Amino acid sequence: MGSGKEALHAFEKATRLKPGYAAAWYEKGCVFLDLGNGRGAENAFKISADLWESTGEPENAGKARDNIRKIRQDS
Repeated sequence: MGSGKEALHAFEKATRLKPGYAAAWYEKGCVFLDLGNGRGAENAFKISADLWESTGEPENAGKARDNIRKIRQDS
């Protein structure tokens, strides 16, 4: 469990330093999922999807939105 929390800390730092880095938000969402925090994951995936949409990366945005749909279905 420690490595998940360490990863979360690293992605929190990354998103704080570079808030426009969509991949960091996406990975942060994955870590939140691994830690059982669906709400945090959904928020991070939404931010990553919005950032990817704004930079013309619809495939990546779609991947993030698919994760949001799965979280909502599972809850």
